[in-house]
Amino acid sequence: MILQLLAFIIALIISLIITPFIRGLGLRMGFMDIPGEGKIHTIPIPRIGGIAIYIAFIITIFILVDFTKELVGLFITSTFIFLMGVADDIVKGGLPGKLKLVGQIGAASVLILFGVKVELITFLHINIPITLLWIVGITNAFNLLDNMDGISAGLAGIAAIILSLAAWMSGNALVSIVAAALAGGALGFLRYNFHPASIIMGDCGSTFLGFTLASLAIIGSWMDVVTLSSTLLLPIIILGIPIFDTSLVTIDRLRHGKSIFQGGKDHSTHRLYAIGLSQRQVAVIFYIISISLGLIGMMITKASQSVIIIVFIFLIIIALYVMWKLSNIRLGE
Repeated sequence: MILQLLAFIIALIISLIITPFIRGLGLRMGFMDIPGEGKIHTIPIPRIGGIAIYIAFIITIFILVDFTKELVGLFITSTFIFLMGVADDIVKGGLPGKLKLVGQIGAASVLILFGVKVELITFLHINIPITLLWIVGITNAFNLLDNMDGISAGLAGIAAIILSLAAWMSGNALVSIVAAALAGGALGFLRYNFHPASIIMGDCGSTFLGFTLASLAIIGSWMDVVTLSSTLLLPIIILGIPIFDTSLVTIDRLRHGKSIFQGGKDHSTHRLYAIGLSQRQVAVIFYIISISLGLIGMMITKASQSVIIIVFIFLIIIALYVMWKLSNIRLGE
């Protein structure tokens, strides 16, 4: 566990030190996120904070980790996602949505060539489309959740810590160290991103975090014997909030005949904010739920298959109920 703690501390310190410099760069270069439709902040704010997270993460893993084939693939593809995010953040008007989607699918496809894929079904190559859907879905889920101070960075940090602990418990040192470095980078940035934020991560941060977390969740085996919980349910539970939020927005927009690709203040964060909670309160609530889900996910890996399925169904029922309650909250236009 020493290397995991070291990875976390190194990435945390680097992120804490360089984030103010990245903020200054954003101010000088004019890389600002301007208030507008679908955005909750009221003043322009630097939007390239993900650069600090990426640098902290990359430096740490280069110092501490011996690169395997899978990690080389993750480095190449996550770097591509990061650079595409940087381009989206600095180009006026951003990159076209279809281009970003094609880029994400391409990166996930390359990662599969490096041997990173869900091992769920052994016929018809069904694991490949499942892997593509998982990685692209989680990447965009974290991007969509980056709509309020401290949400995406905090949830990514918590999820990475849980993934690191779960991997350590199952003897997967590589994933454990890499996830710890990602957690340190995200939580170091959170120091400046918690409300009132002085910088936001932008697409270069949210898509990088989502892509890397989704990939780490399927690299290697979580347990000595691969089961349904280790290959599918554990990652789903750990990353439950981004999945829940994306599902809520998608279902609600389809129900009201709106495009699922448009921006808007109809996420779970916005709905809690609409009933009177502050941005800090919303963030803390999300952190508590994320930690709770992570602990549940870790505990059920040692349970029988039937108990795992029962717990998972129970969580789905709770999620559907909360989704129904949130969908009934009136939102301002």
